[in-house]
Amino acid sequence: MRQAGVDAIHEFLTTHTCWEVIRQSGKVVVFDTLIPIQLAFYALVEHDMQCAPLWNAATREFVGLMTVTDFIGILQHYSQNNLKIDDLSTRTIGQILGNSDSDSNTNTISISNINSNTNSNTNSNTNSNTNTPNNTPNNTPNNDTESNSFIKHSTFLAVDDTCTLSQSCALMHDSSIDFLPVILPAEPRVIGILTYSAILSFLVTHFREQRR
Repeated sequence: MRQAGVDAIHEFLTTHTCWEVIRQSGKVVVFDTLIPIQLAFYALVEHDMQCAPLWNAATREFVGLMTVTDFIGILQHYSQNNLKIDDLSTRTIGQILGNSDSDSNTNTISISNINSNTNSNTNSNTNSNTNTPNNTPNNTPNNDTESNSFIKHSTFLAVDDTCTLSQSCALMHDSSIDFLPVILPAEPRVIGILTYSAILSFLVTHFREQRR
């Protein structure tokens, strides 16, 4: 009986796509890396969002994902090092990431049609169908004390809307991330943010309706 349940869930995850989970009425807030980090946090709270993709207008690509938890980590760092909290009203997201305003040091990866049987590193095995450039990671040490270690999702990982839920869960698990942007294959535009809770809610709703 238990195995039958496992098989049913596995079939569900492999036959449903990210597009089905993304709410039609859902909204996505995108932050430019040039805006102050404090303003970005207020925007997350105002829009009741857990995270927001980070866009570098100079390089025309997404360079990461900012969460409320990231901002808490930044506040802790300022407090522990006796730094002025007021500086966050002028420090930009790009500076916190450790990037200049014109160049990106992060590795932007768009993942499309992931092979669910691939067990290798997701950063080196990707198949991109978008116009978002893929950059080689920069291993140069960062001299800024506020490095991108504060931003958990400092590498932009994304799946397109045709990716299965099984592939998306595997990517989040292997990459140790909690939020996964969903993009359109033809353009670097985020249409939603996938989470474990969103997938679980979609799964429960599906089987509940089946039992009616």
